[in-house]
Amino acid sequence: MTDEEKQGALVIREPDRKPSARTALKKEEQQVYLAAAYCPRGDNLMIEGAPSFDGRPGICLEVSDGKSEGIVTLSPLHGDHRKVGMEFPPGTVLTLRCPVCHVELDPIAPCTCSPDGMFVALYTVPKRSAQNFAGVCRVWGCLRSFTKDSGRILSEFRPEPQK
Repeated sequence: MTDEEKQGALVIREPDRKPSARTALKKEEQQVYLAAAYCPRGDNLMIEGAPSFDGRPGICLEVSDGKSEGIVTLSPLHGDHRKVGMEFPPGTVLTLRCPVCHVELDPIAPCTCSPDGMFVALYTVPKRSAQNFAGVCRVWGCLRSFTKDSGRILSEFRPEPQK
């Protein structure tokens, strides 16, 4: 993990509150992770045989910058910015899709990282849900993310401003 990736704050809201039993969002000793992640059509993004992170299966995404495309596997640990696969220049706006059905991930909210910043949903339940998901930005290098469980923000990662 680079120094830039280490800088930031992983904020876990309501530390005594446990995630809903209906979702695949888990919390252990102040660590939030996705035990499952789904595309809008319900395909599991944690594909067997994909890279794992600290013993937990990674989240596979099909990514494209309009010129090249491939697979990137993200760490399921919230606030852990490790990834395996393709690389892009920082600030590149990507299209993020399911590697199984190739449907584009749902945009859910603008991100403040750039004018084109947009969070997309990694659902924590098999059926599309506005209440249960993790939001990751589609801009390569943006570290902002959050998890939502039962309609409430459970955790969020906010990078520290550059000095």
